[in-house]
Amino acid sequence: MGETLLQAYTPLLFWVTVGAVLLRITPDRLPRLLGRTLFWVGVPLEVFVLARHGDFSSALAIAPVSLVVVVTINIILGGLAWNLMQRTTESGMSPHSPPGTQPHKVFRESVPSESILSESILGESVYPLAGTSASEQDTSACDVWHSASRRRQGSFILAGLLGNTGFVGFALLPLLVPEEHLGAAICYQVSNNVLVTSGIGVLIASHFGRSSGVGLGWQQVRDILGVPSLWAFALGVSTQAIAFPESIEAGLDASIWVVIAAALILMGMRLSQIQGWDSLKESITPSLLKILVMPAIAGLGLTAIGITGYLRLVLVLMAGMPTAFAGLILVEEYDIDAPLMASSILVSTVGLLATLPLWLGLFGS
Repeated sequence: MGETLLQAYTPLLFWVTVGAVLLRITPDRLPRLLGRTLFWVGVPLEVFVLARHGDFSSALAIAPVSLVVVVTINIILGGLAWNLMQRTTESGMSPHSPPGTQPHKVFRESVPSESILSESILGESVYPLAGTSASEQDTSACDVWHSASRRRQGSFILAGLLGNTGFVGFALLPLLVPEEHLGAAICYQVSNNVLVTSGIGVLIASHFGRSSGVGLGWQQVRDILGVPSLWAFALGVSTQAIAFPESIEAGLDASIWVVIAAALILMGMRLSQIQGWDSLKESITPSLLKILVMPAIAGLGLTAIGITGYLRLVLVLMAGMPTAFAGLILVEEYDIDAPLMASSILVSTVGLLATLPLWLGLFGS
């Protein structure tokens, strides 16, 4: 296992460091340009190449089912964890609180300093206003507190739900698993893009965000149908029986490693851009849920139904990928808590270095 980890960690740490350094000497627009290039060209190309060589006889059914089970349990546990964390704070805002309870004080203590609410909004909402009664001031403070808490809850659940199965997953798994066993990873990643990121993730973000009336409409359906990895997967499977010239096959195989390096460089750029240190403590719970609890449940569940070997390892690793950078797009689009999401990405990505040996040791072939 030590040699396997060395093969995975060496390019991971090297290219991430290169990305962090490049960010300081390149134009600010480079990360977005690189990210869009990978989304539309790089990752679909990698999916196409792997789909041409993958065995999907056992993966087409189990990978999406495994994803759905993991996502369902994740949402339930995320909601329970949030309610448990907030129970003490919310009890301070209860109508049954003892006389003298100060909602504005409870609100200020519960909202991180880097909350999406600005200091001006805090000032307008929780300090006494001329011409208003004490009860009206308390009601105003409670409304603002619940609004901020609701947005943090949405970010909290999404942070534990969205997995970086594209950039990080496909950067690591070809280093850990033989190519012929990556069919399950491709099915999982495509299903994750369609069902979770573009579907459930949008629904949760719109429910907890400011645009709470937005659901899964035609725009989201078009987004799902426009996921390039989905079409690359279909094209790769349909061309399995077609023999390409040897030079083209060699070029396609080499392109995988170019995409892996580019994805890790982007990862280094994005990590070095993250701010939100004050939310690190609150981000520990969704990060542990993402990289520790869910892969453990997946591994134990798959073992219980008789699935072992590389298929089990691939599904466990994909279930334990860190929080996806796509979460930052959703928090900006639907106005939920950005610092909490950014901190969760940082904590879960760093934590991945510690959990990889655990899953390889427990569920590796």
